[in-house]
Amino acid sequence: MARIKNLCFLLLLVLLSYVSLQAQSVSSLFKSGIKAQENGDYPAAIEYLVKASEKSKDKKWRNQRQYTRSLDKLTEVNITLGRYEDAERTAKILVEITKSKAKGSHKDYASALNSLATVYYETGRYKESEVLYKKTLDIFEKKSERKDPAYPSVIGNLASLYRTMDRNKEAEELYIKALELLRKKKSKQHESYAAALNNLASLYRSTERGEEAETLLIEATEITKNKLGEDHINYAFSIQNLAALYTEMGRFKEAEDFYLKTIEIIKGKLGEDHPSYATFLGNLSALYFTMGRYHEAKPLIEKALEITKNKFGENHVDYALQLSNMGAYYFIISDFNEADQCLTKAAEIQKEQLGEKHSSYIQTISFVAHLYSKMGRDEEAKSLLMKIQLLQEN
Repeated sequence: MARIKNLCFLLLLVLLSYVSLQAQSVSSLFKSGIKAQENGDYPAAIEYLVKASEKSKDKKWRNQRQYTRSLDKLTEVNITLGRYEDAERTAKILVEITKSKAKGSHKDYASALNSLATVYYETGRYKESEVLYKKTLDIFEKKSERKDPAYPSVIGNLASLYRTMDRNKEAEELYIKALELLRKKKSKQHESYAAALNNLASLYRSTERGEEAETLLIEATEITKNKLGEDHINYAFSIQNLAALYTEMGRFKEAEDFYLKTIEIIKGKLGEDHPSYATFLGNLSALYFTMGRYHEAKPLIEKALEITKNKFGENHVDYALQLSNMGAYYFIISDFNEADQCLTKAAEIQKEQLGEKHSSYIQTISFVAHLYSKMGRDEEAKSLLMKIQLLQEN
């Protein structure tokens, strides 16, 4: 009997040791995935996190907490890479798991909602995104989780959505709130603080507050450079905001240098099929327009259109933006019929996705009105100008 007890005890030790090794393996994979993500090695991060999620989901060694953590980070990396279908799939799994576990009131559930809201935002589903961001904030506030590091980030996400929707006053209030929270946490040298500075600066730039924007952007760029280095995607986003500002200020050489550096980083880190790569190509083409380098601009716009179409289809606001850029190119070379096709299509998308009162739609139809004047279509031009006046008055 003693020998049987000893054998059972040994078997139990072996079993516990094996379970421990399995858990350690999952933990090790997860940590390797996080490290790869922080270093900007996103393909490696995907590989580690997929393995971690698969191992922790295994029926024999299921560890739901580790499984949800792995899925959460996997969703985050997929969003960064622009792999929105994969991100939406894992985010929805997370929402279901955390909702049932916490009865819809835990910060893990809030984190899952935030991820899904971000997918909706990136893919142009703004109303759905707003509902989820607000629900996320409601959970943080009801559970007194305002000290959670994710809370300012979610506020910033909602602010960015409002900025896209032309709700600039609400966006500014939320951006400032996020910054104040980060200041209170003494996070002024943290990359999340730099991101918040970038967000507010981008809003100031678009509302013609260039000096305030430049001050914030220089601070954000220095923090990002010191914390993450000059080959990190966050640094790329920071200097591209400076490039856009310097374009508007007529500092073209500095702007071009920053845009070229940005494109180099994004190409290396995220690839040439990423939506951000398309955006930055479009931005560089706009600079070349301003500098009179029209034929250098065209291939950049064509590539940006191709990427955006493949990623989002032909009914997304990013596709409309690139169509507007192409329309501007055709206008400059006096190919007015092609310009008309591009700009009219862009306006249709913007009207459907953003509404008639959105500044992007008004800007596009203003361009169309100018085009019609050049083409001798005076009545159509006059009709559009009257429409613009009514939209701006109401």
